[in-house]
Amino acid sequence: MIYIFCYGSALVLILSGISKLISHSNTKQFFLKYIPINDILITFLALLFPLFEIVIGVSLFIYAHPILYISALSLILLFIIINSYALINKIEEDCKCFGNLIPTKTGLGGLIQSLCMFFSIVPLLYFDKGNMNILDFGNIFYLVPVLLWFITLIIIRRNVEVV
Repeated sequence: MIYIFCYGSALVLILSGISKLISHSNTKQFFLKYIPINDILITFLALLFPLFEIVIGVSLFIYAHPILYISALSLILLFIIINSYALINKIEEDCKCFGNLIPTKTGLGGLIQSLCMFFSIVPLLYFDKGNMNILDFGNIFYLVPVLLWFITLIIIRRNVEVV
């Protein structure tokens, strides 16, 4: 049962990564605003970052290991830092976190979504016994709550705005 929230968060990472790859130029433009390095390195980063999201997301489905959980938490912590910075400095900018698929902005929605994802994975560091069974994901009793958590995370990201 502890994997339900992890799987929903993994789906968010996979969707985000795929969306960023599809709209690669938007990802590149977002990175150009915040990272002062040359165009070739930004292009490489704009390709590598979504691939990393996808790899982490897929890995959360098929491999239970503390190093993987720490990698996922580190990635999500980066999202928490970016959205906290945006919220503190009142920067509400189109971040293309889901490419052109879902319009999103930096700020409160991203922070809440990232915190939810973070706390979805933290328990695995303590309670995971390495007995994850990917076949359980096909079980309707797993699939429905996973999809509900995934949809909830997307709705939070999309609809929560700074008040």
